[in-house]
Amino acid sequence: MKWVKKGLIFKAEGQHEWMAHHASLAVADPVDGRVLRIYFSSRDVNGKSSILFIEVDADDPRRV
Repeated sequence: MKWVKKGLIFKAEGQHEWMAHHASLAVADPVDGRVLRIYFSSRDVNGKSSILFIEVDADDPRRV
């Protein structure tokens, strides 16, 4: 898979207490030809990191 920079596709901004800020160290894992699972680290309100993932459309990653 060739890496193509798409810009900002997701922003952790307090959607949940355990995802207060940051979406860093992203790694994309192709689930199939249409879906990418993106693993990332986020921080809660106390600064504790958690590993999370979102699934996005491979052709349009803005579609979570």
